[in-house]
Amino acid sequence: QFDDAASRTEIAAEDGTPLVVNKWGWLGVALDAMSDELQGLIVERSRGLINELTVAGFRPFVVGGTLLGGVRGGSLLPHDDDADIAYLSAHTNPADVAIEAFEVGHLLARLGYEIKRHSATHMQLLFRDDHGVILHYIDVFTAFFTADGHITQPSHVRGPMQPKDKLPDSRTEIAGVRFP
Repeated sequence: QFDDAASRTEIAAEDGTPLVVNKWGWLGVALDAMSDELQGLIVERSRGLINELTVAGFRPFVVGGTLLGGVRGGSLLPHDDDADIAYLSAHTNPADVAIEAFEVGHLLARLGYEIKRHSATHMQLLFRDDHGVILHYIDVFTAFFTADGHITQPSHVRGPMQPKDKLPDSRTEIAGVRFP
């Protein structure tokens, strides 16, 4: 609740665990409130996911808060609550991009990931503990270039960019792991 205290407002669970308001408007545990072990697991699972997408022929890369954290400090962004990965589709037509994104979801499900789909081009991979409680998640987005000279990551990014301006990907380091 808000009061007239001069101190900064903090959001916390009943046990005092710091919370953040995520992109969905939901309360989630901030990465910096997670154990170093769990943060390391998020980085390793992100690396594994990027490797699996690369082997499958896609061009994955970190985006959003994950990219920002890597660029700013070489770590996960402390006040975020997940990892964000996108892959670059070779398609330019949104219908083809959507069909491919569902194929990517089927591939990830076959690889054993639990998927929660938010849209045709956005899914979350959920990671649970032995009791079924969600420990963390990784967002997977689809990005693509349009015929009119824009890069698009539906609902998040759209702006003028040509493939030559993006490719090849540069690298950023997060917790000692290099990511595209």
